[in-house]
Amino acid sequence: MDENKIEALYKQIDLLKKDNRTLKEELKKCRPADERLRSIIESSEIAVIDYLIPISYHLYHCHEFAKILGYEDDENFLLNKEIDWFVKRIHKEDYQKIKPTIENLQAGNIDSAHFEVRFLNKENAWIYLKVYCIIKKREKKEIIRVLAVLQDITEQQMIDNKLMSSERRYHGIFENSPLSLWEEDWSQVKEYLDKLRENGVEDYRAYFHEHRQAVSKCVSLVKILDVNKRTLQMHKAKNKEELLTNLSTVFTDFTEANFIDELVSFANGATTYQAENIHRTLDGEILNIQLSMNVVPGYENNLKKVIVSMMDITEKKKIEKWKIEIEESDEKIKINLKKGRETKPI
Repeated sequence: MDENKIEALYKQIDLLKKDNRTLKEELKKCRPADERLRSIIESSEIAVIDYLIPISYHLYHCHEFAKILGYEDDENFLLNKEIDWFVKRIHKEDYQKIKPTIENLQAGNIDSAHFEVRFLNKENAWIYLKVYCIIKKREKKEIIRVLAVLQDITEQQMIDNKLMSSERRYHGIFENSPLSLWEEDWSQVKEYLDKLRENGVEDYRAYFHEHRQAVSKCVSLVKILDVNKRTLQMHKAKNKEELLTNLSTVFTDFTEANFIDELVSFANGATTYQAENIHRTLDGEILNIQLSMNVVPGYENNLKKVIVSMMDITEKKKIEKWKIEIEESDEKIKINLKKGRETKPI
C-alpha cells in the first residue's frame, strides 16, 4: 500500500479515536440527564436512533425503534448495518421526493430535515414513518453523527387514505348525479340567527317580513361551495363561475319568499327542508323545481355543510296545467250541453 495512503489511514484512525474519547467524556458528563432523557424516550411512542457514521456503528436505539420496524429488541438487527440499509428500504417513489433533502444532508449543506416516507419493515410490509434527522458535522461539512427520530403514522395514514378514497367516491357521485346538487355552508347564517334569538327575536317569519334587509344579509352569508354538472346543464351555464356570478338572474321573487321559509325552518332547529321553487336559466327561461335541503350528519349544530338537491319539474307543471285546462274545458262543454238541452223547445 502507498505510504501516503497508510499515513492518511492512521490519521483517520486517530481522528476516530479522538472522536470516541470526546464522545465518551461528553456522555459521562451528561449521564444523569441522558438517563432521564432515555427514560422519557422509552416510555413514549417515538423511535430514536443515534448513529456514528465513520465506523457505521449505532450508539443507541430505543425499544420502540425495533418495535416499529417489526423486530424484537434483542435480535441485534442493526449489527453491521450501514446507514444505506435504511435508505434502501424507503419506497422508491418516496425516496425520489426526498432525494434532494438527503443529498443536502449528506453534503452537509443543512443540519436537519424532516419528511414522511413508506418504509419496508421486517415482514416486507410497507409502514408509514414520519422522520426527523439531525446531523453533527466535523470541519469541511463531513458528517460524523446522525440522530433520527421516527414516528409510526401508519394507522393515521390508512385512515387518511380511506377518507381520501371516500371523498373521491363522494365527489364522483356528487358530480355525476342526475339531480342538480349544491353544497352550501350555512354556518354564518346560523350564527346570525342565534344572535337574533339572543336579542329577543322569537317570531322569525314576522321579523324577516318586516326587515327585508335582514333577508338580504342572510343571502349574502350563504356560501356556495360547489355545484355539479347537472346544475350547470339545468341553468344553461357554461361553467361554475358563470353560474355563481349570475345568481341574481337565477333567483326570482318566489325564490326570496322560499328563502324566508328556509331561514325559519333552520332557526327553529330543522335539519331538512322541502318545497317547490322557481328559478330562471341564464337565458331567462322559467324553471319549476322540487327543492330538498339536508344538513349533513355531524353538522347539525353549525350548518357548515348543507346539501341542496333540485329536480326540474317544469314539464310536470306544464302537464298539470294542461290537465287542469282540459278538465275546465270539459266542464264548460258539459255545462253548455246541459244548458242546450234545457233551452231546447219541445
